[in-house]
Amino acid sequence: MIKIIVTAVALVGLIFNIRRRRVCFVLWLLSNGYWCYYNFAAGEYAQAVLFAVFFVVSIIGFFAWRKSKIGAEYVALFGPDYVTLQRENYKQLTKKLEATRRDLQKRTIVLESMSRNNRELRRELRKLKGK
Repeated sequence: MIKIIVTAVALVGLIFNIRRRRVCFVLWLLSNGYWCYYNFAAGEYAQAVLFAVFFVVSIIGFFAWRKSKIGAEYVALFGPDYVTLQRENYKQLTKKLEATRRDLQKRTIVLESMSRNNRELRRELRKLKGK
């Protein structure tokens, strides 16, 4: 019965991970710790080492998991360089978007001016044809 509960705890941890909740690492810590102990007691040393590694990774993940200031993205185990890179990408995209917006405004002004000139030219042409 305990095996089913521990497996369920690991699966709930997976659901929390998908939903980007830090508590997933706590649940994995519990399940990996149990499976490490269980496999070691059963003489399955390779499997026990595997779950010991998972246990350590759960601890590292818990402390490394941070919510970045870039949207709702989460940074886990990528470190500060990843965050810096994302911020730089965000700044570059923002600059490009602003430049595109300014260019579009300039083109709109030119088109409006051309449209006014075109209307004036048509008016003049009608006057000339009318005479």
